[in-house]
Amino acid sequence: MSGTRAPLPTELEMLRREIAWLGVYVWELQELEQLDMPSERRERALRIRQAAAPMFFNFVSSVFRDALIQGLANILDPASTGGHVNLTLEWAIQNHAGPADKARLIDHLNAIRAAQTCESIRKSRNKMLSHTDYDTIKNYDSINAAADFPGMRLDDLRTLIWEIVTILSAVTGLEKCEFCHEDWRGVHDLFAVLESKGSKSA
Repeated sequence: MSGTRAPLPTELEMLRREIAWLGVYVWELQELEQLDMPSERRERALRIRQAAAPMFFNFVSSVFRDALIQGLANILDPASTGGHVNLTLEWAIQNHAGPADKARLIDHLNAIRAAQTCESIRKSRNKMLSHTDYDTIKNYDSINAAADFPGMRLDDLRTLIWEIVTILSAVTGLEKCEFCHEDWRGVHDLFAVLESKGSKSA
């Protein structure tokens, strides 16, 4: 990350760090779940997992996924609830976006919130992570069940993070790569994939 830019306001720096860590969780989940690996590497990783401690890796994967879902739900929450201010993407737009950009960025945020992935994230956070909703628990087998939580594949969550980064980049004036954790070894892989997807959909 460049050392020449002016420091961000404290609140925006906190949001930058939060989205950076969410990117780390996606990368680590990909590694733990062996997605997108060459077949030889995947087989070797599976052998290591089987020999070492399958329950441990499954547990770590679950913790990463829960933290990822909780973090995404929090950052997409309203700017205030019950009279309390929330440090969220909406708050950042309202308080730090330029007057000419606010309406466009709020529209972008609302489009993100309306997508199936965000609906599933909110449902998972509200009914599984923050509270244990009886009917939800009773009626499905796994938090990863596609029928109950569509749009929750790692590719979906990775794309959502990219959309959030796009908005925060517009609010702060930072390059998108500056929303990645400084020590995250997967940064180049993630942004190469997302840039490619963005250019195809443009």
